Amino acid sequence: MKLTNLNCPQCNGFLQQQQDMFFCSSCGSAFTIDYDDADVNYTDLVTQADRTKMLLQSDLEVMSTDFQLSEEMADREQQRKLQKEIKNSIGVAMKTAGVYIVIMVIAMGAFIAMLLYSRKNWQSYQENKAAEDKKEQQLISDLVSSNAHFLENEAARGQRYEFNLRIGAPVTDTRYVQERNANMCGDPQACEMYVMTDTKYNHQELWIIYQIPYEYEDTAERFYVYDVIGFPELGRDKYGDPTA
Repeated sequence: MKLTNLNCPQCNGFLQQQQDMFFCSSCGSAFTIDYDDADVNYTDLVTQADRTKMLLQSDLEVMSTDFQLSEEMADREQQRKLQKEIKNSIGVAMKTAGVYIVIMVIAMGAFIAMLLYSRKNWQSYQENKAAEDKKEQQLISDLVSSNAHFLENEAARGQRYEFNLRIGAPVTDTRYVQERNANMCGDPQACEMYVMTDTKYNHQELWIIYQIPYEYEDTAERFYVYDVIGFPELGRDKYGDPTA
């Protein structure tokens, strides 16, 4: 193969190649390529090299495409695994939450049932206790009312108390313009007795009303002062008798 000047043999202008033809840019003459055996072999060699290059490039493009597809498939597979794990986690969380809610509902129901049961028992206990207290109070009241000896003793105790409290302690009557003093002139005498129930502390008391005689110092006129003494916490002793 030999190198040939690419100038136009007619006008020495620049030749431009278009496929297997050359055209003069100055005079427009056209020329064909004159191949010899060596040129044909070179052309085949060049064509084979280009073909090999093209095949390699195609293989590279295919490999690149395959790699991209592999990457995309790997990404998609990872996304699918991640979505599956998230879905499984959500499912486990929902099941756990469901079990927790069921346990809470059962526990709350049991707690409410226990409260209702306790409240019912407490109400029943209160009602029974109130009935027993009322029964006991009635029993004590009956014992006190029927036990003359107990009443006499308590009346005597209250009488001594009133006597010791009032002896030597004159009273002043302020109903008049001028104050009038009066002195005790006899022992207190029990005139009324009541068994009272103290609702605040839920126990019974024996109230005895006493009549106490007094005389005015200036006229010796007699009148009466009334007082009450309470004997709290009536109950029964070990023998069943009333005590205060």
